[in-house]
Amino acid sequence: MQQTPTKTRPDYARLAAALDGSALEKKLEELTHRTPPRKQKRLADMLSPYTERLLKLHGLGWTYRQLAEELKASGLPVSAGTLREHLTKTARERKPSGKNAGRKAGVGAAMAAA
Repeated sequence: MQQTPTKTRPDYARLAAALDGSALEKKLEELTHRTPPRKQKRLADMLSPYTERLLKLHGLGWTYRQLAEELKASGLPVSAGTLREHLTKTARERKPSGKNAGRKAGVGAAMAAA
């Protein structure tokens, strides 16, 4: 049986002694004046401008599969499962939860006044 070599820990004391602090400071200063590399767009970023309309369409009876097919035909490839996950997560984040959810929405106050 062949032994796997264990990783050796860096000798930070030796690295600190060899580190050119002024060069590192200069590099970090240069970075503050540059635009960072672009972060890769996520599907949620692509869907966010359309989320409200997609939620409304789903509420009107369009299935996730039908909506996903329409999005694909428009150039935004998304599976029905991914679309469902995105829309349900978005809806869940907006919906008040817990036993006082009705009060937060004003339902409890209206019932108490009646």
